[in-house]
Amino acid sequence: MTKLPDKYPDRDIVFDAIVLALAADVSIRREWRSWFLEMRADGDRTWSYTQDRQYERQGYGVTVRAGVRR
Repeated sequence: MTKLPDKYPDRDIVFDAIVLALAADVSIRREWRSWFLEMRADGDRTWSYTQDRQYERQGYGVTVRAGVRR
């Protein structure tokens, strides 16, 4: 759903768009005795097939976790 509040106030614009989507993530975990450290990177992207109905999305993220195993 697309919202354009300046051009179309209080109106949602709905359209169909055919896209190719790709998502991937990589995770690395290292443990020392009862401690652990984990790093993760992920991303996603879309590509539209046609010029008149486009939907674009890109997202990237990084997560780092550390802790003690029980």
